[in-house]
Amino acid sequence: MVNETVSFGMSALLTVLGLAVLLYGVSLNNGQTLNAPIVVGGLFVLLATGVLSAAVRNLEGGHGAE
Repeated sequence: MVNETVSFGMSALLTVLGLAVLLYGVSLNNGQTLNAPIVVGGLFVLLATGVLSAAVRNLEGGHGAE
């Protein structure tokens, strides 16, 4: 139970952090060109998606489980 809470919490935190960095990068030049903060923010969001996918894959039980 604790592992699930940590995994989903970490995923949510990384998503919010990534979106904040991404929006900061967009605000620097109004999104006209790609810059480092946009790339880093996108990588954080991808990492959060990976953490969430791994957490869902490791869940015990589920529909149809015996």
